Amino acid sequence: MKAESNSQKIRIRPEWFAVHVVLALVGPFAASKWGFSRSFVWSTESLPVAQNGVNSNATIDNESDNENEGGAQQLMVDFRNVDLSFLLDSERIKDAVGKMSDLCGSTLLSYSCHEWSQSGAMNCVALLDDAFVSVLSWPKAGAISLDLFTTDETDVGSLEELILPVQGLFSVPSDDEGSGKPTIHQWLYKKRGHTDYANPESYELDWFLGGQERSKFNQFSTLTTFQRPTILEVPHSRSSFASQTSLPLNKRLFLDSVSQSSLNGMEPYHEALVHPALLAHPEPKRVAIIGGGEGATLREVLKHNTVEACVMLEIDGEFMQFGREHLQEWNDCSDFEYNKGTAPGEYFSCFDDPRADAKAVDAVGWFLERFGDDVAIDESEKFDVVIMDALDPSSLVSFSDVLYGSEAFVKSVVNSMKEGGVFIAQVGAVSGFNEDGELDKAGRVLNRFAQLLKEYGAISMKSYDEAHGEFFSPWGFRIGFMGIQTQTNWYSHPSQVDQILAERAVATKSGLFPFDYIDGATFMSYQYPSRVEETVYCRHSKCETRGFDPDVSNVPASTIEMKASNIPNAGRGVFFMEDCPEGSYFMLEDSVHAMIVFPGTADVMDAMLDAYPAKWKLLENYVSGYGFSDDFFGYEAHRVDPGIATFANHGCNGTNNIGTASKETELTADPERDPEDDIDEDEFFNPFAERNYFASSAWDKLLRATKAGEEVLDNYMTFAVGEDWAVNLNELKMNCLNQAAGLVVEYENSKRKASSHRS
Repeated sequence: MKAESNSQKIRIRPEWFAVHVVLALVGPFAASKWGFSRSFVWSTESLPVAQNGVNSNATIDNESDNENEGGAQQLMVDFRNVDLSFLLDSERIKDAVGKMSDLCGSTLLSYSCHEWSQSGAMNCVALLDDAFVSVLSWPKAGAISLDLFTTDETDVGSLEELILPVQGLFSVPSDDEGSGKPTIHQWLYKKRGHTDYANPESYELDWFLGGQERSKFNQFSTLTTFQRPTILEVPHSRSSFASQTSLPLNKRLFLDSVSQSSLNGMEPYHEALVHPALLAHPEPKRVAIIGGGEGATLREVLKHNTVEACVMLEIDGEFMQFGREHLQEWNDCSDFEYNKGTAPGEYFSCFDDPRADAKAVDAVGWFLERFGDDVAIDESEKFDVVIMDALDPSSLVSFSDVLYGSEAFVKSVVNSMKEGGVFIAQVGAVSGFNEDGELDKAGRVLNRFAQLLKEYGAISMKSYDEAHGEFFSPWGFRIGFMGIQTQTNWYSHPSQVDQILAERAVATKSGLFPFDYIDGATFMSYQYPSRVEETVYCRHSKCETRGFDPDVSNVPASTIEMKASNIPNAGRGVFFMEDCPEGSYFMLEDSVHAMIVFPGTADVMDAMLDAYPAKWKLLENYVSGYGFSDDFFGYEAHRVDPGIATFANHGCNGTNNIGTASKETELTADPERDPEDDIDEDEFFNPFAERNYFASSAWDKLLRATKAGEEVLDNYMTFAVGEDWAVNLNELKMNCLNQAAGLVVEYENSKRKASSHRS
């Protein structure tokens, strides 16, 4: 069916009634008997009104826009508020069946009726050529139901497209003014028998059309050059019988039967796709969108007042027009204060926003033409953020392999981004807990995609998911960082995110905050991958024990003492008071409470040290002298153990008994080669390391069995890596050669000298 907005024509293929069709007229009791668990009203104000039992606008089109689907199908439709005289008149029902037969080029072969004397219901049976029709009426309720069934021997289109012509023929309005307009009470559509699905995702639309526990309302579908958009209106999935007529309908969008988004899930999905990337960037000015034809992704980008231009590349221009007409809730930018030409509540498409440049073009060709290897790139056209809201990597459409697997295209996307840019993509339904990421198409495609991003310049990739987008499972996203600043921003504190949102929010006419779903706490929930993501990843990657192993013993703080170190110029040290076995945790009960100074906090501390050196030097000495740094969060962060373990000294020349065993020592390591340059491939994308960072950084293990009285020695080589590697390595070397004292000892010596001078 293709309903045109101006004439509302119905296009029907004539073969439809070379099928078995069952029409049944029932009352409310039958709805319960047949398992129709919910009843509702479908408003017909937007539909053609039936006159004399025939839809005056219904026309025949001998060509079909649908591909041959084949297979058995079933459609059941219930009407109410139907004219009583029509329900009692077998000849008028026969006439309606005959007109439908004529309309579709089929022939009525036989027809008979039987009246139920006690209830007044009527059961009529008709046989078309290659079709069977049965009619059952319940006049007291003014209701009628239709059950249509096709066999897999018939070449048919999708039967749900018969709803409008069926309404035109059988929902005859009542003469009783108080009865209300004829309305569809409930309808169901299912594929039956052994139907094969070329694309398993097409089950999604069928599930909504055929689920008997769900009510379905107005449907609109059309065919563009590239795809078939379908809109289905349903009550909220948890709405009760009593609330279905009072709650707003939930509108769902499908493309080629695959669920894309819904009105109720629009903000969770699109805000999860857009804002994490823009929040990770310190000042996103130019943004590109690949896909996103309904316009909601564009709308979310424009909510950031830093954005000066957003280029949207959607191959299907007809779908964008479809969005203007039928998905206005998705792409309405009328509330943005700078869009002065609209009155409050008046629709203004985001496609027409002065900061938007929506193009109906092939995104792959567009990127290759401007940012390919052999192209002189215009630096002014580069982007801060690129968002891919296109096909999922699991899609059987071959074009998805180009989006995620074409070396030339992925490289052109990376080339299109400014230094420190951010790339983000929706990647479809997340893996199940028991699935194998190496076996399904999405897993293989995403692995290849990650390799290409890393090869062409991304420094890391993260994954997260959002469960409230109203899909059939939580939805996955992958975000790639082209610079350390954006990776650092990814781990921003929730309060910092809330502050950025307040600063970024575009002014609105209504005065309402434009961000409906995202906030600091929600953003924080995206910062670490899910347990399922980690589990699937670890099936094919080396992963140690998650968290803490309950079978491993712990050396408690009560068995450790602090006294003067055996190492010259080392000051204090900590010692074992008991014999301890190899592999034991070391003071776990203290180390889990470590103080972590995140990069943003470290920046504030540095600024305060510059402004007030006398007052802040002590804190700086404590953090630098007793803590260690790493770059897990992007820029340097610091971790300080709160217990006496922080006084453990460095084991020179590889003599450490806790921490990490190094292949090189401070005496043999090359100051020109930072060990951090030898990052394992897994560090680029490693859900296990991300989820277990706090646990793994909280514990040290004994590398060998130790004796009572032995000094605890750690490996400071692990903490020396980074941009100051050469300096840090030299300091360790000087300490171990007894040519310099440690930072803390130097500070304490200076304090003692100052005290002696005062005395």
